Amino acid sequence: YSEALNLFDKKQDFIKETVFNKISDLITENKDLNLEGFFKFRMKDFVSYISILSDIALEEHLIKRDKKEFLDSLKYFINIQEEKMNLLRIIITKEGHFILSDENGKEIENFNNEEIKNLAMEENLNSEDMLISAIMTLCPKKIEILDKVNNKKSKDIIEVISLLFEGKVTVIYSN
Repeated sequence: YSEALNLFDKKQDFIKETVFNKISDLITENKDLNLEGFFKFRMKDFVSYISILSDIALEEHLIKRDKKEFLDSLKYFINIQEEKMNLLRIIITKEGHFILSDENGKEIENFNNEEIKNLAMEENLNSEDMLISAIMTLCPKKIEILDKVNNKKSKDIIEVISLLFEGKVTVIYSN
């Protein structure tokens, strides 16, 4: 319901304008207005449009619900795991790559290994999925992210990591 309302709010001006124009045209022509007939016959396309908007809203709601359930499952899995390291540093480079290191700045070999990256490509994993998987495997107490890109993609990744590792993430933006 709320998804449909949000979608209708975005289209509200278009909806008002369409109904107003149709009613104005009809009153100008006939000076009478039969509302039932008006909506049944003259607004048939518009009613179909409203139905499509409500279907889109339902799809958006289901996608958001599924995503939330998936993230909640991952959060539960993360919370029951024992922490394996104090601090994980993640650098998002200007090229969009990730460099993982421990609190002493020592790179984590397993993640930055070419063989693992090739395996991820074979399994059709994108680099963000691989990053989340690596973080879950490392189970850090705290995560520090240095974002050197500061674009929509990096912000989306940071948002997901922050959702999954609630209260453990510090972000530093650098250009």
